[in-house]
Amino acid sequence: MPEIASVLTLTASSVESAWLQVCQNSASRRAPNSRCCSAHSLTPVGARQLSTSPIDAVSEVRTEDMKMNGPRKRIVASVLITTLLVALVFMVVRTQGTAAKQAQPADEVLAAQALAAPQQSAPAALPDGATDTMKVHGSWTIVVIDPDGTVVERRDFENAFVGSNVMTGFLTRSTYVGFWQVRLRPLLCTFGTTQKVSHDCWIEEPGLGPNPTEFVFLNLQVTSSAGTVRLAGSATMAISGSLTEVETWVSACPTATLTQVCPPSPFTSKLLATPIAVQAGQQVQVTVVFSFS
Repeated sequence: MPEIASVLTLTASSVESAWLQVCQNSASRRAPNSRCCSAHSLTPVGARQLSTSPIDAVSEVRTEDMKMNGPRKRIVASVLITTLLVALVFMVVRTQGTAAKQAQPADEVLAAQALAAPQQSAPAALPDGATDTMKVHGSWTIVVIDPDGTVVERRDFENAFVGSNVMTGFLTRSTYVGFWQVRLRPLLCTFGTTQKVSHDCWIEEPGLGPNPTEFVFLNLQVTSSAGTVRLAGSATMAISGSLTEVETWVSACPTATLTQVCPPSPFTSKLLATPIAVQAGQQVQVTVVFSFS
């Protein structure tokens, strides 16, 4: 609307200029103080400001036009009609431009959004000749406790992964993960009723029951957290000696159903450079945390 008001104001000035030219041409035929060239006749169009409303402006020009006669009336009418046509064309073009912007195709909008979205980079490739491997880590903690609860010794160490064969079966689904076990060596437990025989100590999951024996302790708990697997259990020593080697075992089942007859295989092991001394009646608490990298 402000643009139309500007056009009408400019047109009014053009009308006044045209009318002055007519007055000058007719001055030789009429008196100098003729109404057509008087200051009073110039005031309505040339000296007075138009309304800010285009409709009021057109109304004022048309009112003055009705008071005109002869050449002035013809000039004003012609210019006014031209002005209205220009204003109409301007409004139509502006409306079509706005509609075209609002009707922007959806695919163009989606394309613009896709370009603006942050791009995710692909993982960096390894240099030529470089290799990447997957590692299985086993972190052990062994705590030796007297019968009265006194902690005698604590040992932390890492073990070696030896379960590549059983892991291959798990990954290819030719076998399924069964029960876990922890083996303490050598021969610190016993079994038998009439004659005691020394035996390795085993800490196993309760599902391998039904009943514990002198060398099997069914208290092993298996949990997972933040990409790790945790085994925790304990065994009571029956023979005084030295703990020199520890192992974890896992059974491989032919189906996803766990049974006690699934054959076990070693998964990790550690031969201790410095053996851990134990006494009969002491409890050995074992915690193993598996992680992968």
